[in-house]
Amino acid sequence: IVVIAMLSFTLFSTFSKKYSSKYTPVQITGVFFITTFILTLLLSTSDTTGSVDNWWQGVSSTSLVYTLMIGIFGTGIYYLIIQVIIKRAGPVISNMMLFIQPIITAFAGAAI
Repeated sequence: IVVIAMLSFTLFSTFSKKYSSKYTPVQITGVFFITTFILTLLLSTSDTTGSVDNWWQGVSSTSLVYTLMIGIFGTGIYYLIIQVIIKRAGPVISNMMLFIQPIITAFAGAAI
C-alpha cells in the first residue's frame, strides 16, 4: 500500500505540472478532491462490510464536522499550496513540501 501511495503521489505531481499551464491550482485541487472522495467511498464500502455493521451510527455529527474541517483546512490548503508551487517551481521542489504537510495538519487540528 505504501508503494502504491508513493507512486500515486509521484504521478499526481508529474501530471499536475503538465496540466498547470491549462488549469488553475484551485481547479486541479478540486478535481483531486473529487477523485479522492469517489475512490475513498468505493474502497470504504468493501472495508465496512462484515464484522461491524452500521458503524457510522456511533459517529457524532460534531466528529464529522471536525473531520471535514481538518480535511478541508489541513489537507486541502496543503494540496492547494502544492499546486501553486508546482506551477511556479516544478514537481521536485513541491515534493519537498511532504515534510511540512504533517506539521500543517497538526496545527490545523490543534486550532480546531
